[in-house]
Amino acid sequence: MQVQQQLSLLGDSGRTIQVPTAIHKALSAGFALAISVSGGKDSDAMARAIVRWFKQQGFPGRCYLIHAHLGRIEWAGVKTHLKALADALAVPLVCMKRGQGGLIEKWGERRASLERDGRAAPPWSSAACRFCTSDTKVAPINKHMRQHPGVVSAIGLRAEESSSRARKPFCQVRKGITGKAYLDTMAAGDSPEVQADRAVSAFLEDDSKTGRLALDWHSILDWSEESVWQEMGSSLQELSGRRQLFKQGCYHQALCGFSGHWAYVAGASRLSCSQCVLAGTHDLKTGAFNNPATWLELALFELDCGWSFKQDLWLAFLGVDLDLAFERLDGLGQVLRALGLVQGCCWQVVLALLRRVSPDAIALWHKDTLAQLAQRVHGVNKKGE
Repeated sequence: MQVQQQLSLLGDSGRTIQVPTAIHKALSAGFALAISVSGGKDSDAMARAIVRWFKQQGFPGRCYLIHAHLGRIEWAGVKTHLKALADALAVPLVCMKRGQGGLIEKWGERRASLERDGRAAPPWSSAACRFCTSDTKVAPINKHMRQHPGVVSAIGLRAEESSSRARKPFCQVRKGITGKAYLDTMAAGDSPEVQADRAVSAFLEDDSKTGRLALDWHSILDWSEESVWQEMGSSLQELSGRRQLFKQGCYHQALCGFSGHWAYVAGASRLSCSQCVLAGTHDLKTGAFNNPATWLELALFELDCGWSFKQDLWLAFLGVDLDLAFERLDGLGQVLRALGLVQGCCWQVVLALLRRVSPDAIALWHKDTLAQLAQRVHGVNKKGE
């Protein structure tokens, strides 16, 4: 039976990280530790817990945060939030991105490819076709991790989130970038943890180091949501109170001193894309109201291509009051910038954009013109009622 080393982080609090023997053996031997972070609460809490433990252990390898940025579909301030987290933990932050652009660009490429081939299929990703994860998250992170002969990828999955995640092991070999010599050590009947342990032993015994070994580590798989917020120095009760203040328009009071990304206080149940194909209606509306320009772009894309964003839901029918959203963002944006939660647009960026467009097109940046574009969305919505 595979023995796991379990380390208590805060005495009797009940919060522990699970450290399988394969992970401890690998890190002790100098494997790099790449902690995947999205800006969400789970990866934030995991990073805090693991970095603290890693430094206590005095492992010889490199420890850093790694983030795959998805472009303008992300909630505002994700990079700023992660930079602050990395600075607080005193570890480097590596940001990766798909070379051809973010997720919205990927959807555009897929649409063009489908139309070119004459195939009738939606351009969007879905639960059954998750290229949004494989192409824009996993692939860029794998590309970076290939520089290490031995690497542990820490991922903040929790069993509470879904039945599929509940079936995940605490660690496993990351097959996509592991060399054949170590994949061949994996016996089909063994648990993923045992397979990982055997692969690490084979790697350490291989003086020639003819290939790469990568492991996935799910250290907080058994944590509750409350445990996550406690590790963040908060609680579900505090979050509920901050959300009430946010609804009342008390943005500074709601956000000041909050350790997580501001999207949670705005009402998001999880930090994914501001418009996520796997999200429920509540999170889609929250994302649209707090990121109205992105919602508008995707709603127009949706109407133009003729395929709904989700099988049973059109973004155009969410009923977003764009005027109200922009009006509220005037005040919210000031608070977000004052608290350092988002970065303002520097004058060099503005000048670079001005050089790229004609004077007539500059008017399109004004929110009133965006509202005019939204009339098309709302016009279709009224016809469908």
